[in-house]
Amino acid sequence: MEIKFENVGYKSNLSYANFTITSSITGITGKNKQYVVDMICGDIFPMIGKVSIGNIELKEEEKEQIYKLVGVVRKQIDNSFLDCSVMHHIVRILDKSNYQNNNITVRIKDALQMVGLDESYLTRKIQTLSTGELKLIMIGAVLITNPKILILEEPILGLDFYNKRKILKMIHLLKEKYHKTILIVSEDSDFLYQYTEQVIFTDDCNRIQLYNTDEAFLDIDLLLSNHVEVPKLVKFTYKANRKGAKLHYHKDIRDLIKDIYKHV
Repeated sequence: MEIKFENVGYKSNLSYANFTITSSITGITGKNKQYVVDMICGDIFPMIGKVSIGNIELKEEEKEQIYKLVGVVRKQIDNSFLDCSVMHHIVRILDKSNYQNNNITVRIKDALQMVGLDESYLTRKIQTLSTGELKLIMIGAVLITNPKILILEEPILGLDFYNKRKILKMIHLLKEKYHKTILIVSEDSDFLYQYTEQVIFTDDCNRIQLYNTDEAFLDIDLLLSNHVEVPKLVKFTYKANRKGAKLHYHKDIRDLIKDIYKHV
C-alpha cells in the first residue's frame, strides 16, 4: 500500500518532504525519523501539506481508520507487561486499539502461527521469554488486526544470529506472501543496506528524503551529509578500490570474498 508525502512540513525548520513509499521494505533512519513514523501512525499531523495512505488523507477525523491500517512494533515492550501472560499482553493491546472480532481466539492463534509460534506461548509469562521470542510475540500481537502497513522499530537489536535470521525470514514472508508494506526504523546502516529496497534519510539540512537503497548507501558523500554510518562492506570495498582493487559492491560478505579471490 502506498504512503505519500506531499509538500509535508511539520517542524518549522524542516524542508518540505515529497516522496511516495511503495509496497516494499523501506528503511527510516536519522534524527528526524520519529516525525516520519508519528505522521504515518496518525499521532501527529503536518503543519503544511498532506500525508496519504492509499486514498485516505491522514487527519484527525480519520484516526480510527489509520489505526486499522498501520501496526507498530516498538523497540521495547512496556515494562508494565513483564509480569503478564502473553495472552493478557495481547488482550490489553487489542483493548487499547478498540479491535473487535467474533473469532478473536482464532485470530490470535493464526497471528502466532504467522510468526512461527504455537498457542502454548499464550500462557507463558512475558518475563520468561527470550529476546527473540518476545520480538516475535510483539510482531504477532500487531498482526492480529491485519494491518496493511507494519512499522518495525529496531527489529533485530539485541538478537543472536539464529533469531536475526528468523526475524528477517519472517519480514520477507510478510512482504511476499501477505503483501505488507514494511517500514524498518533503525540506525543500523549494515542492516538497512542489506535488507531494504528504499531508505528515508532525515538528517541532511533537516531534509526528509526517500532514496533507492543501493544508490544511497554507495554514495559516501550523501551518507556523511546525513550522518549515516557507511556500511562495513561498502567501506571495505571503497577503500580497497581507492588502492587499486577492482571490486564490485556486495551486500553479502560471501559474495565479497569470492570477488576478492577473483580480482585481488
